[in-house]
Amino acid sequence: MVSLEAEENYWRVTIDDEGPGIREESGARYFNRFYSERPAEEKPAHSGLGLAIVKAICEYSGGVPALENRSEGGCRFTLRLKRA
Repeated sequence: MVSLEAEENYWRVTIDDEGPGIREESGARYFNRFYSERPAEEKPAHSGLGLAIVKAICEYSGGVPALENRSEGGCRFTLRLKRA
């Protein structure tokens, strides 16, 4: 599910999935370049750059990215993007 909400000075984009969620002990490492917890033999190959690129773009625009587990399962990815 994807949603967009207006906050005082930000747009909040929320993306919820129903996957396995994230490992709590991995913390903010999910946003590090080349970090991935997927098996190396998984196809198609992955670079571990996706969330690092999203974080860089978000922060460059004055925003804040976040990733957390949902209580009902899966995870929630939130971007707070500064309104122009």
